[in-house]
Amino acid sequence: MAAMTASVGAVLAATAILGWAQARHDRRRADLRRQGLAAARAGLALMTAVQQHRGMAAALLSGDGSFAARLADKQREVADALATLGEQLARAPELAAGARRLENVRAAWLQLREQVHGYGVEHSFTAHTTLVREVLYLLGDTGERAGLLEAREATVARLAEPLLLRLPLLAESIGQARALGAGFAAKGQCGAVGRIRLSFLGRRIRDNLAQAVGDLDAPALTVRAATCRQRVEALLGEIETELIGTDRITLPPDAYFRTATAAIDACLALWHATAEAVEQVLPAPRTALARI
Repeated sequence: MAAMTASVGAVLAATAILGWAQARHDRRRADLRRQGLAAARAGLALMTAVQQHRGMAAALLSGDGSFAARLADKQREVADALATLGEQLARAPELAAGARRLENVRAAWLQLREQVHGYGVEHSFTAHTTLVREVLYLLGDTGERAGLLEAREATVARLAEPLLLRLPLLAESIGQARALGAGFAAKGQCGAVGRIRLSFLGRRIRDNLAQAVGDLDAPALTVRAATCRQRVEALLGEIETELIGTDRITLPPDAYFRTATAAIDACLALWHATAEAVEQVLPAPRTALARI
């Protein structure tokens, strides 16, 4: 009887130890995912600042000098975003590989910042877009290393792809349309090639919108998703009527820039709401729990 009692006790003890180890492992993974989300937020802020710099540079290089001071302010914002992202990536060894990619992004940005005033409009657009693409790669890579794309929680698994891939791609498509459209508005025309490029971007924006918003059926995201769709559709309508559908563009570049920015802001608001929905279903941080 004593031997049986001892055996049962050993089994219970082993089960408790395994349960403790699993709980500790799950919390560590949850902590890493939170760190990944924090780094993704910083990456999104960097992407947004570079996008805005691209649009302002397009208008400035196309002849609208009112964007000069704003461009300088945006350069300081990009520098701050780079520093913040670096700090976030340094907080978790699992994310350290992203720091190496970030250094490449930083070097490309410094070159762009120093030379942009000597670029032509097309060269500026290409250089900015290449840089944004690198930031997008870094954002997705960070989320993958943090385990967000292979989560066992149903909500995290469902929302990770829109969060790390689809919504950022939607925002970037709009950002490209903002830069091109602002440049065309500053010139007062876009020409046949410009119309083709804007039409292509319009189709891409619609496709990305359908993919990004279509999967976000959680009640907490419904209002944000509807606002995002409304603002993006408003921008697409303005592109069709004020840029593509006229021989002479009379829409002020600053007005178009604001409409496009409102659409991007709605995408970003939806992104942050999605990130909060993911964070809410993760296990509580270890620091918030009683130590075992």
